[in-house]
Amino acid sequence: MDEMKEKILNSSILMLTGGAPDLMMKRIKEKKLKKLIKNYKGIMIGYSAGAMIQLDSYHISPDEIIQNFCIRQV
Repeated sequence: MDEMKEKILNSSILMLTGGAPDLMMKRIKEKKLKKLIKNYKGIMIGYSAGAMIQLDSYHISPDEIIQNFCIRQV
């Protein structure tokens, strides 16, 4: 098992940080962590993007980084 998955499985709290939600989801999918995170049984907390990706769907308002309003399905 890779180190990242092992650390998630052996944790009691999972903190998802902020940043770009689309990039965060891309990395989670690349590392094949989506199912593991979705089924996580401990305490999961997050802020900004880390909170958004815990939802089944979310919207992003335009800002200096993200130019278009969009709705995402996780």
